[in-house]
Amino acid sequence: MEVNKNAKYIIAVGALLLLSRKLLGSFGGGGRLRVPNDSYWYFVKPPQIMRNDSEGKGHWGAPRNNGKPHKGVDLLANKGEAVYAPFDCVVNRTLLVYDWSNKWIGWEVKSIENPNIRVKFFYCVLDKGKVGQTFKRGDKLGVMQGINEQYSPAMYNHLHVELWENNVNKDITPYLNLQTPTPQ
Repeated sequence: MEVNKNAKYIIAVGALLLLSRKLLGSFGGGGRLRVPNDSYWYFVKPPQIMRNDSEGKGHWGAPRNNGKPHKGVDLLANKGEAVYAPFDCVVNRTLLVYDWSNKWIGWEVKSIENPNIRVKFFYCVLDKGKVGQTFKRGDKLGVMQGINEQYSPAMYNHLHVELWENNVNKDITPYLNLQTPTPQ
């Protein structure tokens, strides 16, 4: 009973947050996000909310069915929603998210300020970007794909982001200004 009650709470809060983001509209004009004057990284328009649904948890290190820990953070985002550059960066390479399908796209960007910092984005199609193209913090990179089409309607659409520093996967959470709808 308690698990079912918590699942309903998570679904209701997640739906309200997604609806509020949709009603608020874009925070920027002309493909640029007006980024708050702070040191956090913004990938989607605020509030940045971590995925937490019946299909799994979106925090770094969360257990996965394959026995390996989650290497990134899943940020709630609607299909077609804009994805933004978290810092001044250059597109380093394209990524295939799954080796069994070329439908699900990923990108890796490298920090211009510190080339040892790389971020991988999954389930995002770049608008006009290509390998070698540079973006300023807050520039629109592309748009979200609908990952729940691959898995289940119970899985919230999300942008998966991973931090790599000196070729080591690290927890990206401290760089994000997250709001997490998690029941107590």
